[in-house]
Amino acid sequence: WKIVQQSDGSYKIENVRALQQSPSDVGLLSTYMRGTTNGTDATIYHDIAAPDQFWTIKAAGDGSNYLELTNNYTGKALSV
Repeated sequence: WKIVQQSDGSYKIENVRALQQSPSDVGLLSTYMRGTTNGTDATIYHDIAAPDQFWTIKAAGDGSNYLELTNNYTGKALSV
């Protein structure tokens, strides 16, 4: 994965393998079908500048050194 900061401070998460295979067809981390409910799957989709392809990276807030990826469209954190 490659994390690319945008001018507004959000991030796009690029699939490096997709970049190596076809630089003109970047695969970005997105939410499946722009789902907004808990349990919505993450997916890799073409870069179409969709609102669910932008993410925020912030401290997890639990006092640890962990970070949280939050989808800007859904407001939900990525859970793996």
